[in-house]
Amino acid sequence: MTMQTHSHVVQIIVTEPWEVGDMPRRAKVLDEKNNALLVEYEIPFQYKNTTCKFFVLSPRHENVEIQTALVGKSVLCGMTLITPEQRMGNNPFDLRLWRGGVAFIADIQGVE
Repeated sequence: MTMQTHSHVVQIIVTEPWEVGDMPRRAKVLDEKNNALLVEYEIPFQYKNTTCKFFVLSPRHENVEIQTALVGKSVLCGMTLITPEQRMGNNPFDLRLWRGGVAFIADIQGVE
């Protein structure tokens, strides 16, 4: 799989579930596809005994473009954790088989 090269970094503040905490965390944008971002946290963290490193993020509201976040505006997103194997697979954006794993709601905004 060929990944696009991005130099964008986003700041992510998880708003749900509250147990994650609302501290800003930074993630590098690895790829973008179909109004979604694939990101890698600069510093992975633990949530319910799961290492959280790679996520697919997409806007929670209709008619909102994920690109808006990359130009410095806040975008409310759904976040779905993917495994390192999914990240390296043919289509890390394909979440059709996702069932009951780690997912968050967050505000994201580009910082670089």
